[in-house]
Amino acid sequence: MAQHSGSILCLNCLSFGTNPNTTRADEHKAIVDAFTCAKAGNHEPTAICLQDYEWNTERCLAELIADINKAHGSDTWKAVRQWGNQDVDLGDDKRDAVVLYDTSVYTEKDMERHSIGKFYDSEHLLAGMHADIKQQLSSFDGRWAGAVLQVAEGRKFFLLSYHGKKIVHSNGEGHPIQTAVKTSMAKEFIGHVANVCVNDGSPALIAGCWNTNSEPLRATPLEDSEWSASVHVYPETEAPRRSSLDAKGMPKGRVDYSVAVHPKGSACTDLIVNEVHLLPLDKEIAHNFQHDPLLITFDLAQKA
Repeated sequence: MAQHSGSILCLNCLSFGTNPNTTRADEHKAIVDAFTCAKAGNHEPTAICLQDYEWNTERCLAELIADINKAHGSDTWKAVRQWGNQDVDLGDDKRDAVVLYDTSVYTEKDMERHSIGKFYDSEHLLAGMHADIKQQLSSFDGRWAGAVLQVAEGRKFFLLSYHGKKIVHSNGEGHPIQTAVKTSMAKEFIGHVANVCVNDGSPALIAGCWNTNSEPLRATPLEDSEWSASVHVYPETEAPRRSSLDAKGMPKGRVDYSVAVHPKGSACTDLIVNEVHLLPLDKEIAHNFQHDPLLITFDLAQKA
């Protein structure tokens, strides 16, 4: 059976501006410019993972899809929020992650919507925190979007866009989340996705802004008896153009990366991440994104 090679464009958007219509138009143009840049480099995206997409309504998504279709050359792109668009009790302003994909490459496979679950704080990292902060950290709702994509009968995978939390609010003030909490939440999110993968016998690719350094996730094996996961980060030599220090002068680390989840078993499809690179963009395009965009290339093939 032929191998499928795909390219994922991962973008953390920047929705700041005094005029919403102008800001939205600028952001949509930047997304399309990033798409065109990847295409010019012989890696035309087959899917896009967005985070911090402020304009997450059906009308705005339709405008973005129309722009991408024009750059692509045919009307084949589709947007997905959360796990499909059905039966998710969240307001538009509570969902900032989006998956876009090319329907000429992938078919979205219908299946029962799975719950990604809660953050259970098994290590008791939230002990002593206010109840409202614990509540904000209890759920992954609104922080991800996902689709089950199929390239051929029996060859499918889960594609998810994930946006890790970094700030919680209490008494009208924002508070940064501790690194240990963010890392624990990332591991638990991966575990929830892995459980879905094991039940379906299909791998997953999670791309996004995790808002926590990749090093703690790569320091210890991510696996159990039924699955394993691998973290894929752009090379350290590809230093971001913008400052690598945060407001307190501490290293930001690499917080944008992909995670591949592999169910164990001979019946599963193989998903192999080949490369993760920062997408080189001109300054007039790059300033519309909070982080430097990622380009992720992967292969999908049936296990022998």
